[in-house]
Amino acid sequence: MLGTPPKGPWPAPVVEKYAQDWPARGHRKIHASMRVDGYDVSASTVERAMWRRNLLQPVEYQAQRRELTSARQAAFADPPTRPSQVRQQDFSEFETTVRERAFGSLKYEHLSRLGIGDGQALAVKAEYYRQVFNHVRPHEALGFARPVDIHQPDQQAQLST
Repeated sequence: MLGTPPKGPWPAPVVEKYAQDWPARGHRKIHASMRVDGYDVSASTVERAMWRRNLLQPVEYQAQRRELTSARQAAFADPPTRPSQVRQQDFSEFETTVRERAFGSLKYEHLSRLGIGDGQALAVKAEYYRQVFNHVRPHEALGFARPVDIHQPDQQAQLST
């Protein structure tokens, strides 16, 4: 064992902080966030640290998310009886899929975990999440980079100075 670094709890406090800051994220997204922020840690180490601290999403997490969706739909005075009539003729199938995925992330990672009192509060929370989505949250489709790092690298360099 001579020459190998001692194993210790170093990633655990950092993993715990990320998991507490982003409670809707699983170990893969926490791992990606840590990597983007410069931590050299493996996904299995993050998963193990979260498991030991009981920070992993429960097995029934998906079912709980669906129940929250049902509760939100029950809040309508007149529940929707058919799909939204928003016209999407100007969007390609790819653009529509990307938008739907982004709105799904907004709902499940952010809005379903908060109490939203009115339309103004919803607008504030949605704008906050837009900033997180573009400037903080790593995206698997971008190689776990942030959109701002890919699409506006000059702007990101100005923000960090």
